[in-house]
Amino acid sequence: MNSNEYIMAFADIPDDLIRSASDDVAVRKVFRQHRSRRNKMISVLCCCIVIAVVAIGFGSQKWFGKTPAVISNDTTTADHLPTEPNETQPPVTQPGVIPQETESLSSATTQSPHETPSVSQEQPTPTAQTPSVGNVEPSTKATEPPATQPHASPDDSVIWGDGSGTSVSSIETWNGKQIGYELWEVLQKDTSGRTIAIVASPMINDQFVYNGKTIADYEAEAYDERRVLPDKLQQLLKEGEVLKYGEALYTTGTPDGEIWARDLYESKIAYYGTELLSKYIVNGNFLADQVAADLALAQNATAAQNAYDEAVSAFYSQTAAVAASAFSAKDISCTVSGHGVLLFVSADRFAGLTAPDNAEWYYSLAQQNSGDTVRE
Repeated sequence: MNSNEYIMAFADIPDDLIRSASDDVAVRKVFRQHRSRRNKMISVLCCCIVIAVVAIGFGSQKWFGKTPAVISNDTTTADHLPTEPNETQPPVTQPGVIPQETESLSSATTQSPHETPSVSQEQPTPTAQTPSVGNVEPSTKATEPPATQPHASPDDSVIWGDGSGTSVSSIETWNGKQIGYELWEVLQKDTSGRTIAIVASPMINDQFVYNGKTIADYEAEAYDERRVLPDKLQQLLKEGEVLKYGEALYTTGTPDGEIWARDLYESKIAYYGTELLSKYIVNGNFLADQVAADLALAQNATAAQNAYDEAVSAFYSQTAAVAASAFSAKDISCTVSGHGVLLFVSADRFAGLTAPDNAEWYYSLAQQNSGDTVRE
């Protein structure tokens, strides 16, 4: 026995035994007894640990089923094929794939809840398109009918405008006709076999007569109502107190000493007009309050403008109706649209087209609306 063993032995020996020991033989005997007891205790503890481990392993197999291995998407090699199912483990099926055993399983709903339905051991072969993990609803793509193309509408061969012309507002000349730039761009391309939707718009003829007056007359009255009369009344409010002296302005002058040149006085009379001046200058008195009241009315007047708009609308309606009849007589599909005529014509027919002589016409590429269809 070396020195370390003696030290460890003496550490566990009671003090009273050491004091009573007379020789080394007694100490050795006590050490052997102590070591024998310790070894027995260690052996018993190891046996308990082994028994506990075995019991835990047996319980886990009994209470927890085996977790099926996740099958990789790669089915090209035999290493990834699913194992053959046994009696205690159902076959692993891929999500989204309905195996052939579904029919037999559906019939099992009438069986006892304690009975296990029979499952065929034949494993469905996974495909590359079938996902291998995750909850994926069964695909219905295979059962969907093929998409059908919509029936072609009567306007599929018609060229419509989309407003993409580089300069829509510009006017070009083509075969003696004034056309918009977007229509000009279309006519530069090969349009054989295609129909072009064109709007023919008449330019206003100011000599068109409506209710006894020309459009030029209505326009002059509307301008006088909108601009001339209000301007004159505003200016008269500033100069009426001086103009009430009449010719004395350039002969003797006003009582305040103001005197005008004769040319200036005559130009003012011509601007206002004797009819207007006689209305607001009576017996040498300037009716300023009456001028202010009439100015307020003139600034809100619309009667002349409404009459002009009505005459213009009548011109467009009558002119478009006459033109549509003339185009239809030439076997050209057309319809009255707004202030013009909507034509459906080929480029060749349009090149030789002549409009009625009662107006100047402007042609532009039509924009398609929901109600615009080819007229049969």
